[in-house]
Amino acid sequence: MDPVELRHYYDILRKRIWVILLLTAVAVSGVSLQLMTRPAQYEAGVAMMVTPRVLTPSAAFEDPGFSVFQSAYRQTVLGNVGMIIKSNSVLQRVQKRVGNISLGQLYRSVTVQSVRGTDFLIISATDPDPVRAAEIANATAAAFTNYFAEVNAAGAKVERTFIEGQLQQARNRLTAAEQAVQAYKEQTGIIAPSEHVAWTVRRLLDTQSAYEVARLDEQVARARLAFLRSRVASQSEMRRASYSISANPVFARLRDTLTALEVELAALRQVYTDQHPRVKTLLGRIKDTQVQMAKVAQTSVNSETVTVNPIRENLVSAMIDSEVTAASAAARAEGTAGIVKGMEARINSLPKQEATMARLERDVRIAESLFVRLSTLHQEALISENKAATTGQAAVLVVDPATVPVRPESKQLPLRAGMAGLLGLVMGAGLALLMESLDTRVSTSRDAEATYGLPVLASIPVMNARTHRLLTTAPATSALLLSLISVFLIGGLIVGIYTLQARATPDGAAGTGQTIIQTIQGR
Repeated sequence: MDPVELRHYYDILRKRIWVILLLTAVAVSGVSLQLMTRPAQYEAGVAMMVTPRVLTPSAAFEDPGFSVFQSAYRQTVLGNVGMIIKSNSVLQRVQKRVGNISLGQLYRSVTVQSVRGTDFLIISATDPDPVRAAEIANATAAAFTNYFAEVNAAGAKVERTFIEGQLQQARNRLTAAEQAVQAYKEQTGIIAPSEHVAWTVRRLLDTQSAYEVARLDEQVARARLAFLRSRVASQSEMRRASYSISANPVFARLRDTLTALEVELAALRQVYTDQHPRVKTLLGRIKDTQVQMAKVAQTSVNSETVTVNPIRENLVSAMIDSEVTAASAAARAEGTAGIVKGMEARINSLPKQEATMARLERDVRIAESLFVRLSTLHQEALISENKAATTGQAAVLVVDPATVPVRPESKQLPLRAGMAGLLGLVMGAGLALLMESLDTRVSTSRDAEATYGLPVLASIPVMNARTHRLLTTAPATSALLLSLISVFLIGGLIVGIYTLQARATPDGAAGTGQTIIQTIQGR
């Protein structure tokens, strides 16, 4: 930068030093006052271990990029868990359990932090009451654990619900068949059919039972298949495992061209006004270059590694198994249906009352066999649902419940007041420069050239003690002082940012932004 421009900016800041000092004092005093008057906050935390389910690569995608995908997958699972903990579905359950607190207060009170290099998450809750802070943290952990188990068991729940409906129908059917047999015995006085009729009915019963079991297996397989298809449709076929980004050479060339044109424009404006043809031509070229830069991406992807989505592959494999099961069950039911029709024709040739009695007993045995089969499937579905709740996308375990904190959370008054002071200095310097730019008075030769469109050939200085000192000793001192102020401002900002990043969680950018917002609000 030109020493003359440094001197110009230094004069502006020195002339309006009162604006910088005022904003700095207001920022520091305001933040300090709010921190000192704010009630003490207690923080309680729950340590939770989230172990993502390890995916085993199949022969279809055994490649080096899979390890990269596994690492990204673990981070994705931890991110999903953090989002679920802060979701309304979980916080509403916490609200019902804790009581006397709004969802907005819960969202601000509960924070989720991941411990770098581990599978641990820390669920923290802040509140003026230490007992309530521990209660909120433990309630959030418990509500999330239950909700996460329900989400993982959603697929098994669909199958269990379907079997429960079929089981109720089989129970009603068995009751009706038993009542029909009892009523027919009382009406005809027949206790049991003859041995030949009974043997024929038993044969028909076995065949009919095989037909009913085949139809039931087909229905269960198709219900599971419908759910798997909906899950497959929501998963992408491929996933990006890794990629590298570099600067776009076209954008870099346009940026260099724009820089050269702006330097040339600054040189021309020292001699000509904006109405000069050369200046107008240069402004047009700058505008065209900026339009071209807007159309070109700043970065470009050099390389990209794409692998098969393992979650979708597992779902497709399960879907194929269900399709095979449904097809085989349908074929088995179709084959036994013909045999059942032939045996029913043989029973129709038997004595009428004995045949009727045999049919009624056959209906009872078929209904009983179906009821037993459905009861077994219902128990298996319950076991599968409970197992799916703990073996879903990740295994969740509360390692260390929250305890009542003894000491309140530190208000960090020096750090936040220092950050407010640095922010006040920067904002004060910006406001001083803005006030100078809004000042329409002609005070320099540059202002005169911009106002009248003519070059300034000479100026008559006003000689007094102040101008004499500025002309003899001030330039070197002013440049040195301006350099020290600039170094102080830039160094303070860098130290403040690194201090915030050192205190932040792996969510670096979000944590830094949140701390700055809290600093401004004085929380």
